[in-house]
Amino acid sequence: MRGLRPRSSVEELADGVRYTFPPRKSTFPTVFLTIWLVGWTAGEISTIWRMWNGESAGIHMKLWLVAWTIGGIGAMYQLLAFVAGKEIVTISPGTLSIQRDISGWERPRSYAVTEIRNLRVARQEEDFFWSSNRPGPFQNGTIAFNYKANTISFGAGLDPKEARLVIDDLARHGISSAAMT
Repeated sequence: MRGLRPRSSVEELADGVRYTFPPRKSTFPTVFLTIWLVGWTAGEISTIWRMWNGESAGIHMKLWLVAWTIGGIGAMYQLLAFVAGKEIVTISPGTLSIQRDISGWERPRSYAVTEIRNLRVARQEEDFFWSSNRPGPFQNGTIAFNYKANTISFGAGLDPKEARLVIDDLARHGISSAAMT
């Protein structure tokens, strides 16, 4: 599809279409997480080294190490999402599926096309520090729709012009204009 960035792609399937979008690129969280993980690694190694060398490892230190490890794994996952993640949107007969893929294990979320309403370019707030936007790689997508009582969004790495192209293409591939009202 013309007009999409080189990192985005559209693949025609036998029974539908698959779009692959990059995550939102954000320099500050990527740099911050990288620096934070350097400090995290130093803290993790230091604590394990002290415990290994016989320093008293009371319950407080053990609980801290568990929490510190979980936090570090979460930070690594977010950093990987910013750097190597992708969003895969697949249209097949009667279904729209969204998969936010980082490690290859993420399961897609599927939505019945007949239940999709008000497919639109989502309003994006510009003020990073005061808006409700979160700096996550997939949060607050540029394309949104209503599904039952929820608002679903995707395409966080797309600008509004690209989002409009995708919405027009989605209509061409079976999400009827009736579903877009």
